Amino acid sequence: KNVADLPANTQFAFKTPVDTAQAGEIEAIVVVTYPDGSQDEVPVNITVKEKLVTTTESIPFETLYQPDESLNYGERRVDQEGVEGQKEITKDALTQDIKSERVVSNPVQQIIKVGVKPTVTTESIPFNERRENDDTLEKGKEVVAVNGQNGTKTTTVTYTLDEQTGVITPNNPVVETTPAIEKIIKVGTRTKEKPTLDIQRIEKDEDKKSVKVSYTLNDRDSAYVSATAKLYKGTELIREVPITDPTQVLTLTDLNYFTDYTLKTELIYNIGDGNQQEMQIDTEDFRLEYKKVEFKDINTVELYEKDGTAYRQKTSLSALPTDLNHYYIKVKPSQSKEMLLPVSSVEETTKDGVPVYKMTVVLPELIQGMQGEYAQNYAFYIPKNDSVSSTQLNAYRVNYLSVQDATADREVAYANTEKLLPFYNKEYIVRLANQIDVNHKLYSTRLIDVVPMIDQTIVTDVHANKGAINKLMLHYADNTVDYMPLAFKEDFKTTKIAEYTLTGTPLLYTPEMMLTSYAPIIDEVMPTLSAITFDSNEILNTLGISADDSTKSLDDLYLSQAFEKIKANLPQELAKMLSADKAINLPEGSVKETLVNKIKENAASILLGLSYLNRWYNINYDDINVKDLSVYKLDFFGNNQVSTLEHIINVGSAGFDILRASKNVEVFQSKLANVKGKNSVFEYVEAYRQLFTPQKTNNEWLKANSKAYMVESLSTVEDARQKQLNADGQKNNKYSVGIYDRIASDNWEYKNMLLPLLTMEDESMYIISNIATLAFGGYERYSSRAKVTGDEFIQYMRNRVNQGATWQRDYFDFWYKMINEESRDKLFRKILTYDGFFYANDKGGDSWKTLKDKDSSIQNFFGPVGRYYINNGQGAYANGLIIHFISYRMLDRDGAATFTHEMTHNFDGTAYFEGKGRREGLGAEVFARGMLEAPMYVSSSTMGINTLFTDNFDDTNRFHAANPNERYQNLDDVKEYMHNMFDVVYMLEYAEGMAVLKQNASIKKKWYRTIENVLITDKDGNQTHAANRVRPLTDTEVDKLKTFEDLIDNNIINRRSYADDETFKRDSYYNIPILSANYAAIDNKNGAPGDVMYKRIAFELLAAKGYHGGYLPYSSNMYAQEAFDAGYKTWSGWHRRYIGLTTDQFVFDKILAQEYASWADFKKAMYQERINKLSRFKPITIQYELGVPGSTKEITITSFEHYQRLVEQALESDMANIDRATSHAPASWVQLLHSKVYNAYLRQTNDFRTSIFD
Repeated sequence: KNVADLPANTQFAFKTPVDTAQAGEIEAIVVVTYPDGSQDEVPVNITVKEKLVTTTESIPFETLYQPDESLNYGERRVDQEGVEGQKEITKDALTQDIKSERVVSNPVQQIIKVGVKPTVTTESIPFNERRENDDTLEKGKEVVAVNGQNGTKTTTVTYTLDEQTGVITPNNPVVETTPAIEKIIKVGTRTKEKPTLDIQRIEKDEDKKSVKVSYTLNDRDSAYVSATAKLYKGTELIREVPITDPTQVLTLTDLNYFTDYTLKTELIYNIGDGNQQEMQIDTEDFRLEYKKVEFKDINTVELYEKDGTAYRQKTSLSALPTDLNHYYIKVKPSQSKEMLLPVSSVEETTKDGVPVYKMTVVLPELIQGMQGEYAQNYAFYIPKNDSVSSTQLNAYRVNYLSVQDATADREVAYANTEKLLPFYNKEYIVRLANQIDVNHKLYSTRLIDVVPMIDQTIVTDVHANKGAINKLMLHYADNTVDYMPLAFKEDFKTTKIAEYTLTGTPLLYTPEMMLTSYAPIIDEVMPTLSAITFDSNEILNTLGISADDSTKSLDDLYLSQAFEKIKANLPQELAKMLSADKAINLPEGSVKETLVNKIKENAASILLGLSYLNRWYNINYDDINVKDLSVYKLDFFGNNQVSTLEHIINVGSAGFDILRASKNVEVFQSKLANVKGKNSVFEYVEAYRQLFTPQKTNNEWLKANSKAYMVESLSTVEDARQKQLNADGQKNNKYSVGIYDRIASDNWEYKNMLLPLLTMEDESMYIISNIATLAFGGYERYSSRAKVTGDEFIQYMRNRVNQGATWQRDYFDFWYKMINEESRDKLFRKILTYDGFFYANDKGGDSWKTLKDKDSSIQNFFGPVGRYYINNGQGAYANGLIIHFISYRMLDRDGAATFTHEMTHNFDGTAYFEGKGRREGLGAEVFARGMLEAPMYVSSSTMGINTLFTDNFDDTNRFHAANPNERYQNLDDVKEYMHNMFDVVYMLEYAEGMAVLKQNASIKKKWYRTIENVLITDKDGNQTHAANRVRPLTDTEVDKLKTFEDLIDNNIINRRSYADDETFKRDSYYNIPILSANYAAIDNKNGAPGDVMYKRIAFELLAAKGYHGGYLPYSSNMYAQEAFDAGYKTWSGWHRRYIGLTTDQFVFDKILAQEYASWADFKKAMYQERINKLSRFKPITIQYELGVPGSTKEITITSFEHYQRLVEQALESDMANIDRATSHAPASWVQLLHSKVYNAYLRQTNDFRTSIFD
């Protein structure tokens, strides 16, 4: 406002640019620059005002293109003109921003039609012309067969219009074609055709030795003139026959059987060039196979006549029969099965001058005749009186060598072919047999039997399995079988004879039975058989069991399950029986009536016979089961004379005493041996074994095919092992451990074990065979304590059996290595051992079972064998021949140890004592318990020799050899072990004795006892043998105990592990402790020692003098005769006579007198030997801490003096609890310390292979 007041040249400028583009109020600063350069900043307010401008604009119109097929392609036509619209726009004059728009008028759309009419073009396709030869038109003629016609090709193009741009796009053209029709012209080429004469069919008439030939003439142009049939044999023309009329049958007669013919045709014709001759291409080969049914083997003929309801044999007829339905003929061949034949007609005539009745049998294809002169059917001649027999009038056996083309070198082949084709005529058999290759076994080796099969299954009822049969077993006389594949061919006409081809050969096979359904017979007898139960009166009466007879029980047959199985499958079993019974067994008329009556009358016997035979002969030979062979096919081993039905009845009617399961060997002998042609059941099963598993021994076969688990333990001692291997398969060789060999041997009492073993239904028992025993046990003995079932239990049992077998084998191997050759041989025995019948019960525990219980092993084996013993409350017992387990189980450790106990009873006097017998006055239990039996556990701290168990060498609770099979190779090893063992024992006893001797009388009296003899009086009033009594010491006796030798002289033993005040019975069960001292040297100058002293001295002698030098003289009766001769004798209750009385003094004089003055002197020397070595004590490390049971603290004992101090400390601890420590060994610290030291030395010396002293 005051610009005018400012000096000239004053300048003005905004300090920052001012935006005046937007209307509104703006604050700004103006910088005033004066002429002198000075400046002022002046704030100003600026107002910017808005200015609007309005204009008008046009709105363009849109163009839309629409297709129109009425317009040609590309033609356009405006259908609606377009008009622009108007709009008014208001803007800011300064910023040009649009403030508003307003449409004044809307535009109008322009529409243009565009031509898209399709473009269509058409082209013509010219037709072709083809000429074809036509042999139906005469040559030179032409005929238009099809008129030609052009085709067309039409192409249509359509278009697509873009309605926004108006662009037209042609689419893919569519082409439609109408093909041209080809013009065909037939051109004639036919000339005259020569005719043909084809053989349409050849119909054979074997009975007339002729054929009828039918022809087909093809003669379009009537060119046929004549024809001739030409018959060739091979390449030789043998006959020409004019064909007078090709439309008629031509008959060729007088042909030969079994000749290969070829029929050819020669034709004469004329096709315009004169007669021409030509052999026709069509030929036919044929042969006349004269195949009929012929009875070639008639040994006896029997006529049966109905008498009331039964049929009885008639040897002659006095009058002409009027009702032939009441007759049938039984034919018995000599080399095949019987036939039952109905009679079709009868007439009076003569035969060889004898008045007879001619009875004719009519069967399809049946012929009768000699030398090829055959008549239909077969006539049998029955005499009118008994001056001549039916057999004499009818006997006949074919002679194959009389047949045309037969040769003597093929006699075996003819017999074998007859076996394959039992029904066919001799000419047919010769013809086929002549084709057998000379290298084939059928040419050279006679067949005994042939058996149809389905794979590996024997078939006896061919009728039910005709189409499935695919194999034939051939049983040869050289005791071998062969197999040939079969294929069903056809039934031979209406004969009910099934034919099979033997694949790869020209041969046929027909089963020796007419394939007849026996349903009419079976249906009629089923109600009678089905009504009989196993416990019915019919069965009891047949068995001969009266209602009041309590001594006979059906349970003893063990047939109830087999009986029910037969009943459940009775129709099938009856069909097998009837099929196998006869070659011809027609279920009609008199034959049917006879069979029905026979079965009904013997219903109970049949059921029993079937049950028995199916039960005990259901035997496997690997993949072949012979039950049906055994039960039904009785001719397998060549016996063709036995009726299957009669045999089953015979077995079933044998009676209770015979059919008891335990009598199965005798049943074979009395009822089956003659039928089977084998002398014993063993010979019988072996015959099958040789046929079906020839690669296996009897032993291998039995093991593989019995469900019992069997272990045959061969010795690990090479000498014994070789004897066993060499004896394998020899039933009466005592060295064999083969289970079959042993059961089948002459001196085995229980041969009835074989069939139960072979027919067991499941794996429920085991057998262990070794050098000396045959042991049997049921799995049920172990099931209640097993934690597994099913297959796991089976494997569990097998593992246990294997372990048990190993223990037993190692035990006997020990003794085999110890004794002399003669005595070793005595180990080869078959001592029967039973594991007992404490079986699992339904209450989760065990109970003693009887042979009537339903446990599987009882029902399948132990019951049928019939050997049983009661529970007498013992662990086990033996009688020299048999071992019976009761409470102990043979496969447990304690059972295995018990096994060695019982085997000691069986072998001590004979083998272990090398035939010298037990020392008179010492009972059997003395040598077993605590002496020669194996300790039950290697942790047992009692004296003995581990002959069984292999255990952990590093076990710190072990008191015996860890691996006896390795440790003891000979008696030197045993002596070494025992001597070094007594190094420890004597040292422990010395240390303990020296510690106790330092104590007061009260301690000694509680700690020690004395042992003395209690003599028995024999029947003559003489005091002889001793028992041992242990009693407390008197004060006077205690006062005598000053030095270590005083302990020996006063017969001192520990109370610990022995007794307080007790008389030890003679021949009882005592063990000798390793860790509790027995200083006594008491002997019996009148006879044998007491049990306790005998065992301790025996072990000491074994350690000092060895087996032969000390143990055997002391334990056996080797000096009895010398004693007897010297006047020392006593009555022996065992031998029932006076024998030599071997006293301790007598033994001493023999083995010790040259070195020692007395038994006490001997014992002092044994202690002194070790005392002298105490300075060479080998250090040992043990886990031990006084007062801390179970301590793992390790201490090393460096010297005997160190050990003596430990013993004294342990004794001091025991003295504080002396009554308990002396009466209960585990409570004694001295006992524990001794056990630690003993075990440490046992391990450190590698099971006493070395001494504990340097």
